[in-house]
Amino acid sequence: MTHVATMNQQSDAPGARVLHEDGAFRYEGGDTVPLETVLWMDSTRRLDWVSEDMRAWAYGLRAPAFAPTGAPEPAFGLTRNQLVLAVVVAAIALFSVCCGLTTLLLV
Repeated sequence: MTHVATMNQQSDAPGARVLHEDGAFRYEGGDTVPLETVLWMDSTRRLDWVSEDMRAWAYGLRAPAFAPTGAPEPAFGLTRNQLVLAVVVAAIALFSVCCGLTTLLLV
């Protein structure tokens, strides 16, 4: 059992210790509390941590908010090469139409 923080005067139970044991947090003499609750109490300044290292350790237990799952989604459902090819083909088509209109106007 490791003492990680103490609830301060802004909390509902000043002086109560927050403990960590077997992968779970709990209040001294009480039930287990989720990590999110402990971090919320810190964010609302209701805890005095044993040390800044202990506080950093607790925040390190959070799951990453954003975990990339692989390659990013391609734009418009196309890969980069397909997108480049589509732009080139569109440019050639536009050029051909412009040249065709110019030829018609000159004749």
